[in-house]
Amino acid sequence: MAAASIPVTKELAAFVHDAHAGCASPRAIEVIKQAVLDLSGVIIAATDEEPSRLALDYARSQAATGPAAVFGGRIRLARVSTG
Repeated sequence: MAAASIPVTKELAAFVHDAHAGCASPRAIEVIKQAVLDLSGVIIAATDEEPSRLALDYARSQAATGPAAVFGGRIRLARVSTG
């Protein structure tokens, strides 16, 4: 399988950034709000689980202290350049 020319995260961020106000229907907005709330609950609930601690330790090893909050991690890290 060939690698994508644009990383998925970068493409998604650009899509969200470029979306104009009012482009989503009221129903879509409600679904998005529920999804973000669900995601937040999962992140908070999993904070003390071993996989979460391992991921946080890895993130700490890859980045210096900086302005970006790590949700559920009680730390702030610098952005890591991807290339």
